Amino acid sequence: MKEYKITLESDVLDPAFVSKAKDFEKKLENNEMTDEEIKAADDELIELFNKHDLSEEDSEELAAAKRERDLALAKKEVAEAETIVKLTEQKERFKKDFPEVVPIIDKKLVKLQKDAEKKEAEEKQVALDKLFGIAKKEIAECPYDELQAMDSGVKSAIELLNKKGRIAVVSFHSLEDRIVKNIFKTYAKSGKLDVLTKKPLVPSDREIAANPRSRSAKLRIAERKT
Repeated sequence: MKEYKITLESDVLDPAFVSKAKDFEKKLENNEMTDEEIKAADDELIELFNKHDLSEEDSEELAAAKRERDLALAKKEVAEAETIVKLTEQKERFKKDFPEVVPIIDKKLVKLQKDAEKKEAEEKQVALDKLFGIAKKEIAECPYDELQAMDSGVKSAIELLNKKGRIAVVSFHSLEDRIVKNIFKTYAKSGKLDVLTKKPLVPSDREIAANPRSRSAKLRIAERKT
């Protein structure tokens, strides 16, 4: 902290001030005081100083020294804050007397907000992954007749297509996609279908971000030839 030399118009200092100043200096040298204790001792010495007839220049310098000290303590408090609630409270408390710390607080708030949003997104993704895992397991363990119903449904839809008509099938599990793939392959070999998607179409990262449920989707498209 910057030191200021105060010149008094009186040559005689209050003994109480001298005693307290020496005690303060000793404790500072031995690092025996907390920030709160230093601030309290500072204020007490300043109060004793003010009892003397200070010049206008000395008064201004003393006030500047006190503000610089309080500003340093405010910055230290902001640096130690780790929550959005705490920083918001500090911003409200410091914005009038110490506007210099407001940009520092705003920068920390932006970072904490981004970190909180990232953590929330990660937690949601973990929950969704768990949910999809359960769903996939249920599909894998579903009764044979359900997969058989899908098989017959896709085949029936193909038979209903007119020439140049198209069929698009979205699956959400590897077993479903395998059924669609094999059906399209069989009909293509017979000359009835032209498979338009050699590989299934999958959602982009942007689409998954907007609609997480689409992440396991696979789309296959075919066109009736005859």
